[in-house]
Order: sequence, then C-alpha cells, then structure tokens
Amino acid sequence: MDKMVVRNLEDELQSLAEIDTIETTIQNGLFKIRADIKSGSDPQLVLSDVKDIISNSRKDLPSDMDEPVAKVFIQEYPLVMVAISGDVSRKELLDVAESLKSRLAQIDNLGGIDIRGESDEEILINSRPTGR
Repeated sequence: MDKMVVRNLEDELQSLAEIDTIETTIQNGLFKIRADIKSGSDPQLVLSDVKDIISNSRKDLPSDMDEPVAKVFIQEYPLVMVAISGDVSRKELLDVAESLKSRLAQIDNLGGIDIRGESDEEILINSRPTGR
C-alpha cells in the first residue's frame, strides 16, 4: 500500500475539527484508519465529512483498489459489573441474576444487560466397571 496515499487521507482527516486522534494500520494490500471523534460532535455529520474526503481522494488511490469504506463504530464499555455468589446452587444464583436483570432493565438508556456464567444444566453419569 502506498504510504503516501494513506498519509494524505490521514492529513485530510486530521483537518476536521471534530477528529481527536488518528491511528493507522497498514498491511499487505490494505489499510485501516481509526479516527476518534471528539466528545460532543455529531457522529453522523463527521461520517458525512469523512465520506467526502474519501470520495475526493479517489483519484489518488490505485486503480484496482475498491473505494475505502467509512463507518461509525460505537465502542461500548461496561458501566457496572456485578458478581453474585453464595453457598447455594448454581440454579439459585442464576435465578437471582435473572431477577436483578429484570429490575435493571427498567432503567432508561441502558445498552444491554448480560448474564455471564449461564449454561444449560448438566447431568453427570458415572459408570462402574462390571465385575470380571
């Protein structure tokens, strides 16, 4: 990948006031530019500006290369992680977790609630060798 082509795209992206930091990875025949949007900026407006930059740089890209794709990726981080433990069965712990999940789901603007460690019930069968 021609580093100059990628560098030109980086420079154009850096000129956007809404872009905070840029991180680029170049590998054989492909590149990836990650641009972090400043807090308070409208991601869709920034995406539109980025798409314009890509379209305008098309003439600098190799003729056999597909036009780069721009998209907004929203990184989600856990707000709270809760561990439930006790001297009870796994099923009872999962029942408590489900109850807590139901109560938390009533809070507005939560992206999602996951229960980890949940699994199907298992049956353990031991066999003894038959006598000889």
